[in-house]
Amino acid sequence: AVVSTQSTGRNLSAGIVVKVWWIAFEAQFVLPSLLVFVSFTMSTVSLYKRSSLKTERDEKFRRASVTVALCTAVFLVCNTPCFLYQINLMIFRRVSGAAGLDLNKPGPFFWYGSL
Repeated sequence: AVVSTQSTGRNLSAGIVVKVWWIAFEAQFVLPSLLVFVSFTMSTVSLYKRSSLKTERDEKFRRASVTVALCTAVFLVCNTPCFLYQINLMIFRRVSGAAGLDLNKPGPFFWYGSL
């Protein structure tokens, strides 16, 4: 039996494309939440460290920073279910793929994805 290297090459490149696609797909849901969380943490720490308000301009800057921090906190609270779902899905895909489980069967939070 002769194996065609051309079809093997196509299968390999298709597998790489699918893997890159999944990484990009997962990153679009996970990275924004992580970036916003890191930014929120850094700005909150910065606000707590800067306690002396010398001028009216400093006070306005602080009020604006607190407003941005509150909006960021609301975004994080609202985005937490989607973030946790995506992290859970990523872990389930890695574990089930490594264990040889069938990925077409409903996994954890299967019905949550349609909400």
